[in-house]
Amino acid sequence: MHNIVLESKYGNKSQSSSNILDIITNSSNVDNKYFKNEYLDKLPKKENYNELCKLFTISNLLYQVENGGFSQYICNGYNEGKNPKTSGDVELFNFSETLKILRNDVLIDFLDKTTNFNELAQADIVKIVKILEQIEQDCDMQNLDINDSNFSYYQENWEYDSWLADEPDKDDYDNEEDYEYDHENWSLSEPEEEIQLDYSEEISNRYDKEFYNYSNGLHYLLESWSEYLVKSNNIALENEKIVR
Repeated sequence: MHNIVLESKYGNKSQSSSNILDIITNSSNVDNKYFKNEYLDKLPKKENYNELCKLFTISNLLYQVENGGFSQYICNGYNEGKNPKTSGDVELFNFSETLKILRNDVLIDFLDKTTNFNELAQADIVKIVKILEQIEQDCDMQNLDINDSNFSYYQENWEYDSWLADEPDKDDYDNEEDYEYDHENWSLSEPEEEIQLDYSEEISNRYDKEFYNYSNGLHYLLESWSEYLVKSNNIALENEKIVR
C-alpha cells in the first residue's frame, strides 16, 4: 500500500467515459487534458484490471446520469452491470456493487492510502452514497431488485384499460352472436402478463437533480483515483528497479 499525495484539483470536469476508456486501454491518442499524469496510458492493464473496472464503473454511472438521468442509466442496462465486450474492455459492476465501491473502496480504503483528498469532494461522495442507498431502499419498498435486467417496471401498479373493462354479460344481449363476438374480443384483450409501468422515471424525478448537485465529487474522484494508480505503479516500478 502506498500513501500517495494527491495533486488533483476539485471542480474539474472529466472527459466522457468513452475517452476515459480510450486512455486506459491505449485504444487512441486522445488529448489527455483531464488525466494530467503522462504515465496513465502506460499502466500494466492486467495488474490493474480490477481497479480499472471500478474506475470505469464510476465513470459510467456519472456519464449516464449526467447525460440522461437515472432513467437512462437503467434503460441502458447499466444497473445490472455489463461484461467486457472485447479483450481490451473492462467489466462494469451493477448498481449495488457500485454503491459498495463508493462506500467501502473509496470512502474507507482509498482515503486510507492517499493524502490530500479534497474535503468538498469527500462530502459530495458521501451525499452520492446516501442517494444511492435511498434508491436501493425505495426499490426494496416496491419489491424491486435494482440490479435486475427487468427492473424498469412498477410491478404493482399496472393497467390495461380494455382488459379492466367489465366482462360482457350475456343477459344484456338480445343476439347471441353479438355477445359471442364481444366476449371473444374481451377475453383476447387479457394480457398474458401484467402490464407494468416504468419505475426508473420515478427514480429520475426524485433523485436526478440532487445527484447533479454533488456530481463534482465523482469528477474529482475519477481524476484522483487515476492519479493514485499512476503514481503507485510508478513507485512499484522504481522499487523493482532498486531490487534488481
